[in-house]
Amino acid sequence: TEVNNPNFTVAVGELKKVLDYPGMEASTVYVTSDSKGNKYVSKSSSSYYGEVAGNNIFKIDSAGVATLFHTSPNVIYAIKCGSNDTLYITGYTSKRVMKIETNNGVKGTVTEDFSTGYSFDTKAVGIDNNGDVYVSIDGGDPDFTRKIYKLNSAGEKSLYYSHGETDGYIADIAFDSANDMYVAVNTHKNAVYKVTNNGTTTD
Repeated sequence: TEVNNPNFTVAVGELKKVLDYPGMEASTVYVTSDSKGNKYVSKSSSSYYGEVAGNNIFKIDSAGVATLFHTSPNVIYAIKCGSNDTLYITGYTSKRVMKIETNNGVKGTVTEDFSTGYSFDTKAVGIDNNGDVYVSIDGGDPDFTRKIYKLNSAGEKSLYYSHGETDGYIADIAFDSANDMYVAVNTHKNAVYKVTNNGTTTD
């Protein structure tokens, strides 16, 4: 059985390389897509493993051509694209959220410090069906509470959800069609939590 793709086919269980672009190599990379089919890859690397260093975002267009899209002066981490094709990127040790507006793959206004003032590393990012942005931090407080903040349009944050250290590091944030939040955690639990009632109920 083969899975259809506009450019190639992949058999069930098969791994196939679709792009070889050394500039994107890093120990951790994140990928998101806009409404036009462009992919955006975030990477932050100090070349510890021999890869090209840099805090970069790359764009892969619908034809599969990769180009450098943006270079940040500070550390970047996870990336998500909203319904209006605006990119939100967490900063990990730079403790911030960056915002990049795009239009059909063309970079617009860049706000490097869209949201700041976090007590610890900003890691996971999620965007709900209303376009609201959520960002997680892992630890930094005396009890190492894992927290998710909700951002308003100005980048101002308010605490939305939290759980204890042993409930796991927050790895990703996603939403279903009913706008319910799902929080993937690793370490300690390796689970997915469903969060409802404005962050007050966890299943």
